[in-house]
Amino acid sequence: MKPTVYLNGNFVHADKASVSSIDTAYLYGYGIFDSLRIYGGVPFLLDRHLARLATGADFLGIDRPNPKTIANVVHELIKRNGDTEARVRITLSMTGIGIVPTLPEKRIATLFIAMMPLDVHSIEQAQSKGVRAIISHKATRTTGPLSAIKGTAQALGIIAQSEAHDSDADEAILLNDKGMLAEGSFSNLFIAKNGVLITPDLKSGILPGITREAVIASAKRNGIPIEMRQVKLNEAVKADEIFLTNSVREIVPIIALNAKAVDNGKPGVITKRLLTAYKALAKRETNRAD
Repeated sequence: MKPTVYLNGNFVHADKASVSSIDTAYLYGYGIFDSLRIYGGVPFLLDRHLARLATGADFLGIDRPNPKTIANVVHELIKRNGDTEARVRITLSMTGIGIVPTLPEKRIATLFIAMMPLDVHSIEQAQSKGVRAIISHKATRTTGPLSAIKGTAQALGIIAQSEAHDSDADEAILLNDKGMLAEGSFSNLFIAKNGVLITPDLKSGILPGITREAVIASAKRNGIPIEMRQVKLNEAVKADEIFLTNSVREIVPIIALNAKAVDNGKPGVITKRLLTAYKALAKRETNRAD
C-alpha cells in the first residue's frame, strides 16, 4: 500500500504529492524540517520538536501553521498509515519568491509531513554492537547562528555520510571551523572520560538536539557528571566512550574512530546506562505497557 502524506491541507498518496518548482527549499535549500520517532503509534516529545520547528520558522521568516494543527496532522497520518514504529518528518518552506532570492511581501507556506516505517531491529543492532566512525575531512560545521537551525540544506551531512561509506565506516564526525569537535553527520556527539560525560556546547556550531537535551537531563538525574563546552579532537581520540544521539536512532555507541578501537571496542558503561534510561523515558512518555 502506498503511504499517505500531508501536503498543504490535503492527505494524498506519496507519489501524488508535488511541490512547486519555485519552492524555496528546492531552489535555495531555504526551509526547515524536524524529524521525530513514533513508538507504539504515539509520537515522542512532539511538543519539543514543534517548538524547535517554530523557532527555525521565525528565524527564517517562514509563515507557519498553528502547532496544534501540525500535531493533529501527525496523529492523523499515524492513523491512516498504520505504522506503529515509524519516523515522521515535518518540512516547512515557502513559495512566492521565484528565481530572484529576495523575500517578497506575500509568502505562501509549504507544509509537507511524511511518515516512514522504521527498521527497529537494525537500530537495536547498532545500539548493541556499536558502529565505526571517521573524522570527516570534507565537511566542516560553521559556528554562526544558522548552525542552530535544522534547515533543509543538508549537503554537509550527506557529504560526510558518503565520506564515511567510502572509508568503510558507518558514521562521520564533523569538526567546526575552529577545529573543535562539533557533531555527527545527522546527530549530536558525546564522549566520556574518567566517568565524566562531555558534549560540545551550542557555541560549537551544533544543532540543539531534542535527544541531546533529554540525554543531558538524564545524566544529571542519574548523577553522571557532565560538561558542555568546546571539545578538542584529541579528547575524542583518547575517550573511554563515544556515542551519537538523534531522535530516530536514540543513542548509538561508536566503538572505533578512524579505524582505531575506542577503549576496548565495545559499548561503554555510561553509554549503556543512558540508553537504558532513554528507552525508559520514551516508554513512559508514550504510555506503553510491557
